[in-house]
Amino acid sequence: MLKKLKKNNLIKFCIIYVFFSNNPAYAQNASISLNTIENSKNNLFWFQENNNQGIKQDNWNFYGKYQFSKKNTDYKINVISTFGIDKKFFLGESYIKHRFNNDAYLKIGRFYRDHSTYLNDELSSGHMQISHNAQPLPKISFVKSLPFYKIDLRLGISHGQFSKDSYYRKAPLFHGKFLYINIPQSKNSKFTLGIAHNAMWGGATPSREYPVNLKNFLKVFVAADGFDPGLEPTGEPLHQNALGNHVGIWDFAYEKKENEKNLTLYYQHIFESDTGIRFSNKLDGLWGVELVNYVPKTTILLEYLSTENVNKQDNEQRERYYYNYQYVLGWSYKGYNLGNPYIPIFKDLEDIKIINAMHFAIKGDIFDNHYKIQLGRKINISEKMNYKISIERKIKNKFNIGCFVLGNNQNNIYGIILSKDLEFRK
Repeated sequence: MLKKLKKNNLIKFCIIYVFFSNNPAYAQNASISLNTIENSKNNLFWFQENNNQGIKQDNWNFYGKYQFSKKNTDYKINVISTFGIDKKFFLGESYIKHRFNNDAYLKIGRFYRDHSTYLNDELSSGHMQISHNAQPLPKISFVKSLPFYKIDLRLGISHGQFSKDSYYRKAPLFHGKFLYINIPQSKNSKFTLGIAHNAMWGGATPSREYPVNLKNFLKVFVAADGFDPGLEPTGEPLHQNALGNHVGIWDFAYEKKENEKNLTLYYQHIFESDTGIRFSNKLDGLWGVELVNYVPKTTILLEYLSTENVNKQDNEQRERYYYNYQYVLGWSYKGYNLGNPYIPIFKDLEDIKIINAMHFAIKGDIFDNHYKIQLGRKINISEKMNYKISIERKIKNKFNIGCFVLGNNQNNIYGIILSKDLEFRK
């Protein structure tokens, strides 16, 4: 069984290796972005709090990215800082990725996921398992593709670690795996069917410690029953739930590329027990469509999120998305939901509610200006429309300046963006 990742040593190794390597010449890319927000309302809006890689955007926010490739290895460092409410400075998606050949690679560092590669994380409301809402977990992952007749099998496994905090006396571990089948429909289109399973296990809460051993790892791997000491009123033991906190999806996608036009249709069916695997929660999950260049130089995305059947099954294994009675902080990392942020982390069964939402995003170029518009709201309750609108213009030497407005249809705040892209050789 894999040992726990040594996060600090890994981070130091990445930084030292990237900046002090003396190997032959290779292309390097870097970008820096600084934005500042004028927030006279003293409250945070949806697009400030969500899908920002683990920060609440307020006052000054800095993003710096440096990446390059060398032979069969990719390197990436992403630094994020905010000087507002959170006052954070940490690594975003930062890793070393080594390709053994065209069909297999090993990745180590902080990163989000290796599946659902069709999803546009910049515009999407958020993946149902691992979105860009929280800081990426430290992980190690192995991914392999297996061509089989006319289809392509793609599988992967990963191991990582959550963080120790005031609740977790010992940091829980992360387990993930996936299997995808890519089926060509024509020369320019394909259908993808996949299943992905993630789990939080091990660690220690204030009331209990969960042993980390091979037996428990194998239980987590197959989502087998764990120990539950509770009793029904009759004195009979309760049904044993799976060991750990599990989140899975059935993943369906159709992609078609014709000339410069790209069409993507997708559905992520969420489940947290074997009843959800069998679609007892019906069609809950994330539905989406993305159109690229159907309007020239424009990407359009529309999503519908449904949790209509949450907590409705007539048995102990009800689908309670992101909730867990043992790991009461739920499917989260450092206070942020790991999955789709429209669904909150419910800490009590009585608080679990249906969440249905619509999300729209568009980006493109017009008159040498780059723009992006994002809109979203819950539609099963009365809620204001949340929005973020930004526009940037390249001045010269890849220097960009822009502004944005975000809020809802009653209040808003403003901000400015300064960024620069660099490309050089060593």
